[in-house]
Amino acid sequence: MYYLIHYFDPDFSHLKLTPEHFADGTSDLRQLGYVQNVVAGQVLAEVVELDKYTGQKRDPRFIYSQKHLPVGPNCQPHSANPDKIISTVNGYVFYHQGLISVKKLLNVRNNVGFHTGNIFFVNDISVHGDVQTGFAVEAANILVKGHVESCKIKSHGDVACLGGVKGSNTSSLQEGQAEIAHSDNYVPSSLIEAKGNIRLPFCEHAQLRAKGNIVIDGSCLHYTIYAGGSVLIEGRLQGGALSANGLVVVEKQLGRAYTVATPLMMGYPAFDYLKLHKLDNQ
Repeated sequence: MYYLIHYFDPDFSHLKLTPEHFADGTSDLRQLGYVQNVVAGQVLAEVVELDKYTGQKRDPRFIYSQKHLPVGPNCQPHSANPDKIISTVNGYVFYHQGLISVKKLLNVRNNVGFHTGNIFFVNDISVHGDVQTGFAVEAANILVKGHVESCKIKSHGDVACLGGVKGSNTSSLQEGQAEIAHSDNYVPSSLIEAKGNIRLPFCEHAQLRAKGNIVIDGSCLHYTIYAGGSVLIEGRLQGGALSANGLVVVEKQLGRAYTVATPLMMGYPAFDYLKLHKLDNQ
C-alpha cells in the first residue's frame, strides 16, 4: 500500500477564501491567499509506503494499492527521486481530472476586490474586470481588461490596461509618495510600476514608473511619471510632472495656460531622480 503526500492543499478553492488572521486576534480582509503559487523545481507531492507515513491524518482518497503518480501538465517526476512530483514552470498548482497540474497564466474572471483580496502571482496574470480601490496586484506581466482605480500594480515585466487608469487626488497607498509633485499636497492615489513597458488608453491621478517605455493612447492628467525609456502621449499631457531618460512625444497638447505647471525633465536617469526625491522626503 502507498500514500500520496501533498505539499499543497489539494482541496484549495479560490471561491472559498478566508482572511489572514494574526496573533493579536485581528484579520486582514485584503489578504485572502487567492492562488497557490509554485515555482519551477518545487516538489508538489511524494508517494511513500503507507506504513512509513508518519503523518497524523491519512486521507483515504490518496491511499493506493499500487504506486501511483498523478502527473499532469507542467509537472514531471523528480530526476533524482522519481517518487516525487515537481513543477517544471512557475505558476499555480491544482488538481484537474485527477492529475496534479500547474498553469502559467492566471485568469481572474472578475474584479480584484474584497472577494479576491490582493493577488501576488509568480507568472502572468489577466484580470477580466477592474482592479478596485485599495487593492494590489503583483505578477510577471499584467493585463487588466477593465479599469484601474486607486490601487497598486507592480509588474516584473509589462503592464497593459484596456479600460484606463482613474485614481483620486488623495493617496490610499503606503508607498510611492516620493514623486515630482506639482503642488505641495497632491499625491496620486494609483501606483503602476513595471520593469518593462506600460501601455494605457488614458491616465488620471496616477504615478507611473516604467524601466522601459510608456505609451498612453489618450490623455494623461494629474500624474507623475518616471520612465527609463521614452514616453508617447497621443492626447493631452497636463497637470503633472514627468522625468524620462529618452524622448517625450505629446501629439496634441502639452500643458495649458493659466493652470498648474507641467514640467518635463529629460536627459537624466529618471529612477535616480526618484531616489533623490525619496531621500529629500526622508
